[in-house]
Amino acid sequence: MRVKRYQANSIKDAMALVKKDLGADALIVSTKKIPVQDGEWGPGVRQRFEVTAIPSQKGNPQLVEEPAQEEPLVDLRPRRPSKPLETAQGSVEMNRLRELFSLLGHREDALGMLLSDPAATQVYVALVRAGISTVHARDWVDQARASAPGGDPARLFKAVVNLVLKGFNFSRPCEIKAGQAVCAFVGPTGVGKTTTIAKLAADLHLTRKKNVGLLSIDNYRIGAAEQLKTYASILGLPCLQAFNQKDLQYALGRLADKDVVLIDTAGQSQYDTQRMREMEALFDGERRIDIHLVLSAVTCESEMEETAKRFGGLDFSSYVFTKTDETKKRGAIVNQVLKRPMPVSFISTGQRVPEDFFRADRETMRNLLFSDLQGSFEDYSAAGEPNAMGLSV
Repeated sequence: MRVKRYQANSIKDAMALVKKDLGADALIVSTKKIPVQDGEWGPGVRQRFEVTAIPSQKGNPQLVEEPAQEEPLVDLRPRRPSKPLETAQGSVEMNRLRELFSLLGHREDALGMLLSDPAATQVYVALVRAGISTVHARDWVDQARASAPGGDPARLFKAVVNLVLKGFNFSRPCEIKAGQAVCAFVGPTGVGKTTTIAKLAADLHLTRKKNVGLLSIDNYRIGAAEQLKTYASILGLPCLQAFNQKDLQYALGRLADKDVVLIDTAGQSQYDTQRMREMEALFDGERRIDIHLVLSAVTCESEMEETAKRFGGLDFSSYVFTKTDETKKRGAIVNQVLKRPMPVSFISTGQRVPEDFFRADRETMRNLLFSDLQGSFEDYSAAGEPNAMGLSV
């Protein structure tokens, strides 16, 4: 009678080997745990499960005693044993990691490097799945490993977050203590410029007690000026309209007594060269106008980069990121700020006016970018306090 033994890291895996080799009707003779030397089957593996089985005896079922001479143990160890993650999410993270590397086409040497440090792997996977580029994620994890040794994913994650936030600068437009602040918001169609201006106007007028004026130079979108005027009427603010540079000068003159003037512009494709030139000509010579580029967080990374490049002729001074509630992969914001460094001024997280609007700062950005990752790093989540966004990291 052929008696065969199978070993694996779990009973389930050992039974799968039996079924594959002897068929689904194989008879199990015995099961047991056996100790193994550390490192023989991978880091941290100190025991294996052994199943002894024989082929099915259909037609003559009986208890079969195990003979003295058995066939050799079925040793299916890989020539280069893999190194399973020793983390709280162990096999789940391993499967995610393999899928991730398969999609990204990583080289085996990079995979091996990460698998040698389970904590680094867990943090790296979380960053990449959040949309942060693999190059930056790898660099930050390497730097953090030097400052947070010990293999604790929560501690390593906290160190990486601090490194990421060091790459951000923040601006405070519309807060000039003396004189008038004039801020224009530009960007592609549909990114939420008009809604963002309404939120900012409400914050300035109702919360900060500023004297605010609104100005629309959106001459392309039907009803654009009416939408801004509706918000202005609700807030009790003046709203003027301009069609060309002469109109702009006249409107700014009429709003000269305001603390802050917010200018809404027409949304336009970054690839429409003619309209981009018209926009540049409209603001030409008006150095007192501070221009801010509005970008949607749901825009694909390559288009976000191209948009910033094409609008660069307007010499914008900050980023405003909108629709951050419509995506979990907010790492694109990080990538954009690193590719074209510029301060971040405002964050918009939804359609409500004026609730879903925040002035960008370190804590707001921390919660925006990393709150969705805190489930993987529970120890770290207790280190922060909720801020105005209602999130905590």
